[in-house]
Amino acid sequence: MELTRKIANLEAVIRQEMTRIAGAFHDSYEKFIPCLKATRLDRADSLQKLIEEISQKLNDIDGTLNGLDVSSAKEELSELQQQLESIREARGFVESIEEVERHLVKAYVVEEGILTRARTVHDAVEALQSAEKSAEIYGVEHKICGSLAAEVRSQREYLCFLLSEYYRNAVEFSGESSKHVVSIGFKLGPFVDASEHFAAMAEVKQLEPRLHKLAEFITEKMCTAIIYGGGGNNVVKVNLDDILEQKQIKVRLPTKQEKHDPLNAIEVFGALDKLFQAISSILAPIVVHQQSLPIFLGKHIEKPLMSLILKEVISVCIPALSRPEDPIVAEVMAAAEAFRGKLIEYTFFNDASPTFTNFAQFNDRVFIDRRCMQVLTKARELILKPYVKLVPVGYGKELLEETVEDFKNLGWDPKFSIESGDESMPCLLGLNLCQVSESVVELMKIVEDTLKQAALSDNEMAFNRLALTARNIVQLFTLIAYRQHRDAISSIPQQAAVFFNNCYFIAHRVIMLPFAVFRDFDQNKFEIYRPMFAENIPQLRELAAKALEDLLAQCRRNLSGEFVDRTLFASSNPRGDKLRDRRVAKTLHRCVEQISTVAASFREVMVATIYTRSIANLVTFMLCEIGETILSMEDICQYDANQMAIEIQRVIDELMPLFQIEDYNAMHKMCSQALFRIKEVAFCLQGSLQGIDDRWCDGKGPLADLLNASEVRHLVKALFSNTDQRKQLLVKIS
Repeated sequence: MELTRKIANLEAVIRQEMTRIAGAFHDSYEKFIPCLKATRLDRADSLQKLIEEISQKLNDIDGTLNGLDVSSAKEELSELQQQLESIREARGFVESIEEVERHLVKAYVVEEGILTRARTVHDAVEALQSAEKSAEIYGVEHKICGSLAAEVRSQREYLCFLLSEYYRNAVEFSGESSKHVVSIGFKLGPFVDASEHFAAMAEVKQLEPRLHKLAEFITEKMCTAIIYGGGGNNVVKVNLDDILEQKQIKVRLPTKQEKHDPLNAIEVFGALDKLFQAISSILAPIVVHQQSLPIFLGKHIEKPLMSLILKEVISVCIPALSRPEDPIVAEVMAAAEAFRGKLIEYTFFNDASPTFTNFAQFNDRVFIDRRCMQVLTKARELILKPYVKLVPVGYGKELLEETVEDFKNLGWDPKFSIESGDESMPCLLGLNLCQVSESVVELMKIVEDTLKQAALSDNEMAFNRLALTARNIVQLFTLIAYRQHRDAISSIPQQAAVFFNNCYFIAHRVIMLPFAVFRDFDQNKFEIYRPMFAENIPQLRELAAKALEDLLAQCRRNLSGEFVDRTLFASSNPRGDKLRDRRVAKTLHRCVEQISTVAASFREVMVATIYTRSIANLVTFMLCEIGETILSMEDICQYDANQMAIEIQRVIDELMPLFQIEDYNAMHKMCSQALFRIKEVAFCLQGSLQGIDDRWCDGKGPLADLLNASEVRHLVKALFSNTDQRKQLLVKIS
């Protein structure tokens, strides 16, 4: 069939030409075999001729098909249509690679400007992408596209290199720390040339990343330096050298003192205005896509600059608890809006840019966070403050008894108190009378005020963050208070007692605060935040116990050092040793004095129950040490035994007043085991074998309750000589 032959001949021509083109592209673009510009043009012309030939023959074949009777050979004609469709697709592929080749030829023309070259490369990339979408029909399409892609990539990389070199020389920004300035320099050359280069960057997608980096430097380095330095006329300096066409903007870095000075919003915005006016005057003549360059730069500057000003200027200059109608708020916001107007004038912003007032409303978290940070800063100062001034808190016995009686008379209707901020809590639930540091009372006042601000807030985010800040204050105390005061706690009894009271005072207050603050407001808030301090309470109790135990452990170590010599009570002369007696008396007196000193410090500040238990811990340790020293002696003469018994009784008499609480003495209750044990030892020292036998009473007497059999046997052997009566007693005690 003639039509089949024509189609086959056309496919053969296309396959032959495409194979030849693939080889030529491979030689030029992958093997880098040099060729003349005329050769490249001839190659593009041959592609154009191939396109024309394919189009002409396709028209001829289409004409033949239109004259045939399609009803006689439908299947055969369907196959021919598919072949023709493949040929048309091949023609589209050749058209695409011909367009790529012509763009590449144009890119080699040195006389073309950088912008024309960029557009040519951009068009070549788009044409290549169209060619790569074609199906693999003749087996060489992929090879052709690969060769062209390598050359297009090479041309684009070379163009990007030229643009990078230009930008590196044109814009230079750095922080000159040795000169205490940050600077940005521009050496753009003629504005027409600069516009072409920046427009070329836009064509190859390099402009936006560079402007983003430039905007980042301007906001994070230069604007930040101006804000922290407090602004002023001397912060920004602009140097213009028209002869060398070089311009430089310098911003002085702030000193340590300036960073801590109060901000003046007017001066800060004035310095920022000077900075952006200088940048606009330099970049405004540069035009990209018929728009000045500051418009493109402003897209990257707008949000970070507004966030920086809101966070570091507006929120700092406006007091944390200010109301919108306060004059200071209006003054600062007016200065900010005036600066925004200047940025619109310099084309960095436009009329669609949000006002600082609207931006602040959508970013009110900045103000809330600043308020929370101020609260935490003040709280940290109070936590680190030394425990110098003390104040009484809680309720004494008389008030508590009166309250209980009132409860009974009123049928348990609460009697309200006005002390310690617990206006809504009955005295029966109050803290026992003790002394805490003034700083911790102020600290809990801050916690209470913060919770009240949260309860009164209509903003859910403000409510949650303020409530969390109150909890964070207590958490901060548990984290840093002990480490800050550790040295004083472990060495000064009063400091340990105050710290102990502080922990329990905070624990008591955080239990009561949610009831005192939230129960008069939304019931849902009360239910949510009632357990908010729950996990802090065991932490505070553990911290208090650790502080007190550290001090008591140090005191026990000091007491233990007095009894290192286990021969303390032994004398070299059975008839008496006055030197030994004085040494023993001094040693025991030092121990009593140590305990008395701790007791005097504790009694001033502590709750009676904690005070007596703490002193009982030291007294018990001392009495046990005395008992262990006596029980470790192998031989005790009668004189030594009598002297030891006398000293034991003297020590007990001196320690007894330490436990006197009003008209009640708690020594027998708090030190019962150690006290009666040492008294039994003293009885044995002054007693007889019969008396010891009576106190032992076949293991059922008071002596057997407090000393074990081996200790009593050892004491009997040390006190009495070896007689039949002693042997009989030892047999009973076995």
